[in-house]
Amino acid sequence: MSLNNLFEPASFSLKEYLVTNKEIKRSIFYKNRYLQIGLGIFFIIFVLSIFAPWLSPYSYKEIHLDQRNLPPCKEFIFGTDDLGRDIFTRVFWGARISFAVAFLSAFFDLLIGVVYGSIAAYSKRYVDEILMRFCDLLNAIPSLLIVILFVVLIGPGFLAIVTAISFTGWVMMARIIRAEVFKLKEANFVLASKTMGASFFTIFFQHIIPNVRFVAIATLMYSIPSAIFTEATLSFLGLGIQAPMASWGVMISDSISALRFYPWRLLFPSVILTLTTFSLNMIGEGLKKHE
Repeated sequence: MSLNNLFEPASFSLKEYLVTNKEIKRSIFYKNRYLQIGLGIFFIIFVLSIFAPWLSPYSYKEIHLDQRNLPPCKEFIFGTDDLGRDIFTRVFWGARISFAVAFLSAFFDLLIGVVYGSIAAYSKRYVDEILMRFCDLLNAIPSLLIVILFVVLIGPGFLAIVTAISFTGWVMMARIIRAEVFKLKEANFVLASKTMGASFFTIFFQHIIPNVRFVAIATLMYSIPSAIFTEATLSFLGLGIQAPMASWGVMISDSISALRFYPWRLLFPSVILTLTTFSLNMIGEGLKKHE
């Protein structure tokens, strides 16, 4: 080998790069047990919630007074409640409502949190102080209390719950994004873009957003189960989804008084709620390890 060949750059085609990059991502997923377990559990529950109407011959509000409080059996996999309604159908209809509330709330958390946190990080010191003190003020008040006050003022319902949860849910996202943007705006590649005359929006969308996406998604995976739990709590208190709509909180609330005699009425919605929040937390942990 000549000296000229020694210092020649290694040839590495774009195709080889893309294949290698894809293999790295695949190997990271296969080695990440948190992601595997979390996505596996969540996928099963999510699919069941979508196909619930076709998997069960019963409607979530269909009443069978002659089949009240039946234990799990061939006709009713999870048993029936005090009105003879199929618990299996109601559990996964309730999952639809919980997912809709959680995903909508998470979307607003992400949108408000990223914008608010980025503005705070890029603003002058006194503006940043004002914005962060407002976050401290919201954090000083228990979020559940704010949500309950919102729902009481607006009235119970789907939109009221989403609005109430979104009002406080973005604060954690804003703080985390602000901290990340603070670090990134002093990075060499950002300073180089500024030197080359790149505009704020070019830097923000080409350099800042791509580098905070994993942090934002990981944070979102903790916001979603929190929203699901808040919706269930509101429904449990009678301030959330109203009958005859199915909701995990409503089902748990209705089954408390009958726990001693009909434990399956509490067991199944509680287990599915727990597994859902557990799987989303596992996904969040997996994404944090992937950063």
